[in-house]
Parts: sequence; C-alpha cells; structure tokens
Amino acid sequence: MASQRMPVPRGEWRGPQATLHFGAAGLFKVLAAHQFKISPRAFRAVARMSIESVSHSLAGLAQKALHGGATAETKSQKPVFIIGHWRSGTTLLHEALCADRSFNSPNTYECLFPQHFLLTEERYLKAEGRRSALSPRPMDAMTVSMSSPQEDEFALLVLGAPSFYRLLLFPGQMSLGRGLLLPSEWDSGEVDSWKRLFSAFLGAVCMARPGRLLLKSPTHTCRVGMLREMFPDAQFLHIVRQPYEVFTSTLRLWNELFALYGLQRWLSEDLPRFVLDIGEVMEQRLEADLRGLPESSYCLVRYEDLSSDPVGQLEAIYRRLGWSTLAAARADFEEYFAARVGYRTAGVRDLDPDLADLVRQRWASIFRKYDYPERLPTSKKT
Repeated sequence: MASQRMPVPRGEWRGPQATLHFGAAGLFKVLAAHQFKISPRAFRAVARMSIESVSHSLAGLAQKALHGGATAETKSQKPVFIIGHWRSGTTLLHEALCADRSFNSPNTYECLFPQHFLLTEERYLKAEGRRSALSPRPMDAMTVSMSSPQEDEFALLVLGAPSFYRLLLFPGQMSLGRGLLLPSEWDSGEVDSWKRLFSAFLGAVCMARPGRLLLKSPTHTCRVGMLREMFPDAQFLHIVRQPYEVFTSTLRLWNELFALYGLQRWLSEDLPRFVLDIGEVMEQRLEADLRGLPESSYCLVRYEDLSSDPVGQLEAIYRRLGWSTLAAARADFEEYFAARVGYRTAGVRDLDPDLADLVRQRWASIFRKYDYPERLPTSKKT
C-alpha cells in the first residue's frame, strides 16, 4: 500500500554522504529555487559545495577564455537517445552500445565537471589509476569509473538547468517532481536556458572527441518532443522492463540516492506513490511525444530479451535503425556481455503484496502496453 514505510538506507539519516560539483551560479540557482530549505545536518556539505563552486566557476571561465567560448556545432548532429524508466536497463544498453567506437558518449568526469572538462579532464584522468578505477554504484552491483559512459542529466543539474535531479538534493519536495520533469511545466525562460546549456555541453563533448552522440537519461523520456525540435534527425532507443522489477528497484534507487546527496529529510513512506505517479507521467508524456515519429527513428527493446540474447538484440537494433557499424563492434559487444555472465538482479520476492496490488492497479496500462504478465516474477541470472 502507498503508506508502507521503506527504511532509509544506512540507518538514521545523518546528512549527505557525498556532494556534487556545482559552479557558483548553478549552486545558487538550485538552492534558491528550493528556498534554501536545508537541514542543519547538511550545512557543512553546503558550505563545502559553496567553497568548491568558486574554483569550478574559475576553471569554467578559464576554459571559455582558452576556447574563446566556442563549442562544436550540434544542430547538424543526429544523436541517439536511450530512454526508458529508471532501472529498466538503460545503463546496460548504454554501456553495451558504447563498445561501438563510432559513438561518442559523455563520461562520468564530463558529467560531474561539465564547466571545465575540456581544460581539466586529461590531466585528471592521467593520474595513476583514475581512468580505470572502479567504484560500485549505490543502487546495484554495477561499477563505474571516471571514464565510464554516464548520464548527461548530472551535467544539466550541475550547470543549473531545470532538472528532475534537483530532488536528489531536496528529496523532501517530491511533490515538485512533475514540474521538474516535464518541459511543458517550465516557463519560456527555463526552456531557453535548458536548451542553451544542453547544447553547450554537447558541443563541448563533440570537441573532446569525434563520433555520433549517444546519450542516456531516463529524464529524456519526457523530453522527446523538445529533443525532436532541437535535433530533427535524432533517433530514440526505448528500453522497457517488467513493471514490478522497475518499481521495486526504483524504490531502492531513490532511497540510496536521497541518502547520498540529500540536503534535507524525506518521508520514505511517500516514495511508493512518488514512483507510481512519476511512472504514469513519463508514460503519458512519451506516448504523446512519439506521435508522428518516423518508424526509422524509434526502436523498442525489452530488458529481458537483451539479457537473454544480447548480441542478437543489438543486431535487431542496428537493422531497425539502419546502423552500419555492427560488424566492427561485434567482438567488443561479445567481450562486454561475457564479463557480465552471472550478474544477478535483485528480483521482487520481497515486494509487499499490498504494494504489488497497487503497482498492478496504477500501472495496469503499462503491463498491457508492453505485454507483461501481472503475476510476480522471480529473480534470475542475466
């Protein structure tokens, strides 16, 4: 049921365990937008971010001076956007496709330090071990390094653009989620700011190295219409997964990320309704935005199919979207998936029956649309 309490990870919340790397303007914009409603337990983290923001802003100014404020042209780009709900397999698909070296995807360093990565990335990653050092993600057993492909939404957040991920800092304001997620809820100034910051970031990524842009963020699922306006020749790769597994895993995701970055307390009992509400909003917005999209610009893939026959599913994706680089990347695809043999998903065996009923009711249209059975699945190796 919606009121069931989900335990906050790591016991009683003691304040944020990590901070993000804002510039001064971006940090002030985000804090002001949420009326500086910060828990005393987060004061030290905010002070640290504020001090560090000055150095990030100065490095950003140095990068602009060095590059003359210029970035690569992005309007002629034909990016590929990986979309889908959180925990539906977007990361798996993103990392796999990045084995195809014809693609260019922003990495972790670039998304965490978007103001100045053209100036600082190479020197940072040359430091011993930093390029390949792996750290576990807080929400699952997958690992990430500074050179791993990363979700560009973190760059947008740090740059001060309208972003759903502001809730990572202000989880007590989940009611603002819809307004942060949907561009239709933004005013014209916010839309223009988002487009400008996103284009500038992508331009810098294109300056860093060649290749067709490959971008992944669940939040882009609600921006297909706006992205089509910006990039008329973009293609969208949409991944779906068993709704019970998506729901259960997303609850864990937000609890973990809120505990990691949150600057205020949140009510864990609000999370089930929050996840269900946002899932409905995403699906409704996506359905509307996909109308009129050419078949050659959209491909749907199921996580279960990708897990059971990964290279076969990639072949189907390449055929559907008209990509010609499969042969050159096949060996790298096989190597990537061979390294994942034995990876086990958490499954939904511990999902409360009342919550399962609520998921079944609220997401009934999602079960039907993507042809998933309403019976609860069990965990398995992928």
